[in-house]
Parts: sequence; structure tokens; C-alpha cells
Amino acid sequence: MLNEDKLSKGAFHISRSIFESEIWFMPANYLKVWIWLIGKAVFGEKERKYKGKSLSPGQILVTLNETIDMLKFKIGFRFEKPTKKQVWGLYEWLRERKMIVTTKVTEGIIVTICNYDIYQNLSNYEGNKKVTAREHEGERQGNNKRKETKETEETKEINTLYVAFFENDFWPNYPFRNGKRLGKGETLEAIVRHVKIDELELLKIALDNYRNSSEVKRGFAKDPKRFIKNQNWNWRDWLEKGKPKSNEILI
Repeated sequence: MLNEDKLSKGAFHISRSIFESEIWFMPANYLKVWIWLIGKAVFGEKERKYKGKSLSPGQILVTLNETIDMLKFKIGFRFEKPTKKQVWGLYEWLRERKMIVTTKVTEGIIVTICNYDIYQNLSNYEGNKKVTAREHEGERQGNNKRKETKETEETKEINTLYVAFFENDFWPNYPFRNGKRLGKGETLEAIVRHVKIDELELLKIALDNYRNSSEVKRGFAKDPKRFIKNQNWNWRDWLEKGKPKSNEILI
């Protein structure tokens, strides 16, 4: 019988690629804490307050003790729990693989899930059907498995570089608009689409120039995705200090 109370708690997306990912072959607590973080993270497009902290979509405020309690399991009539050292090792493993970014605060740890907006947008999975079709077509034409594996690893490495740059150099340094930064996932997608991997250092220069521009100092920062690509200009116009090439400023 359908339990409507369970449905009222909502849902979140997990990509089927998880079955082939590294975490799937790790001990159970790795996968358990990963799914827990995704399911408990702030969702939607608005920031939310939790324990006095403003959290953006894809973020969650946790403590080690809270994580330990979540990971407890039953053996007979007693509960077993991991140690703080073991739990810290789980977070360290996720950080090393660019799956999360953590920030220590007085209340605990703010965990930011990398690419949260992308994986939680169901429409993004529809586009993957075309990629899958091309891969199968390539197999039928005689592409060998070794070549495909090499290309996949190269793609993963490039994606890791984009995510690392975005989480460490771009997003934390982008100026707020009305006290907020919105469209994190869309901005990352725009960077991957419109900025070449060898242009990331140039983008950092352009962002620094833009942050110090008169528009931003007057409080007219653009949404970050529009800074990357707009119908009248793109981020390269800010490689030299001053205003963009277009005379029209759209916010």
C-alpha cells in the first residue's frame, strides 16, 4: 500500500553512473554518507537559513557527531558507530575527489556538493541520451574499448579541472548581486561551454577586473552566468580593465 507520508518528504536524483563510479566499490559508509549529504542539502534556487547560517542550494551544515549518529548500525541489540577519525576520513576522501568542498564554521562544517545543480536538474539527463547513442554508434563502427576508456578518463580529468577552478577560484570570488549568488549550476555549465580549459587563468584575470569595475562597486553586478556569456558581450571583454566593449549594460 502506498505510504503518502513518505512521498510528502520529497525526492532527489541520483545518476545511474553511480553504479560505475569509484564510490560504489568503497565500503558502505562512503556511499551512505554521500547519499545522505545529497538528500539533506538545500535544494531549489533560494538560500535558506539553518542554525543562523545562510546556505545555498547544494550546501548542508553538518557536525561530526551528527554524521556519526547517522552512520550507526545495529548488531543484535546494540548499535555500532564509527569514530570521529573514521568519519573525518570519509569527508577527506570526498574532498580529494572534488565531490565536495568543506568550510569549517563555529556550528560545524558547511559542505558544498560539487555540481549539485547539474545532477539535480532532470532535464540534463535527457541530453545524455544523445551522447549514449553516439557511443553505441562508435562501437558499431569498430571503435575499440581501450580508446573509449582513454577518452573517458581524459574527459573526467578535464571536468575535474573545471570543477576545481569553479569551486576554488571563480564562485567564491564572484561579487554578490543583491546579497546573493544565483545559478551556480548554470554558471558552471556556461564556463564549461564557453571557456576553454587553457583559458581558465584568463577568466580569473577577467573576473578580478570585473570585481574592481565601477559597475560592481556601484552595486550593479550581473548574474554570474551572464558574466560568462551575454548576447552583447562575454567575459573576454573584461581582460582589460574598464567597461565591456558593448555600450549597453544588461544586468
